[in-house]
Amino acid sequence: VLALCSDTVRVERAGSPPSELVALEKMNETIRTAKGQVIVATFASNISRIHMALLAAAKYGRKVAVAGRSMEQNARVALDLGYLDPPDGLLQTLDEVLRLPKHQRVFVITGSQGEAAAALARIAAAEHPKIRVGQGDVVLVSATPVPGNEETVTRTIDNLFRRGAHVVY
Repeated sequence: VLALCSDTVRVERAGSPPSELVALEKMNETIRTAKGQVIVATFASNISRIHMALLAAAKYGRKVAVAGRSMEQNARVALDLGYLDPPDGLLQTLDEVLRLPKHQRVFVITGSQGEAAAALARIAAAEHPKIRVGQGDVVLVSATPVPGNEETVTRTIDNLFRRGAHVVY
């Protein structure tokens, strides 16, 4: 290699980020203790986090649906390539999971950066065509805001709290 040019978020901070094991443990704890449905918001490209949600949901007897155009596309590609291999019946369509009692649902969605058109912001504003949140539901925002997105992420989280959801971020 003659030269490597790269870019990264938070390069100005010393040290290393926490292990992915920390994220898995938090996801397990969140899904295990939630009384209502669980919504996991992450980057659509983070196949590892989708995999973690599938593992935790299976462990605690819940079914999973993905929502958001880019999340659905990335999950489909990951399934086709074998990067995701959930047990039969674990990963279901959004409509199938919505027919289940809330305590059996996990949604993995887009919008961890507060993007207005993404699933999480639409849910927070009660504008999503299918998913609603309320008392007893838990939203796990599984990403740190990229610099410049703090205000939109905070607004989204605030709207989720206003709807009665418990938000983990």
